[in-house]
Amino acid sequence: MKNIRTEELGSIEVFNGNNEKIPLSSLWQEKTAVLVFVRHFG
Repeated sequence: MKNIRTEELGSIEVFNGNNEKIPLSSLWQEKTAVLVFVRHFG
């Protein structure tokens, strides 16, 4: 597994509640955010 720096992580695009692509870093620009990744096995 490759180590990823937070600077790289912020450039990943995700979908917001309006189904629009936004950079992940926009979620923590104005306040602190906690990211939780859940992996489904099965």
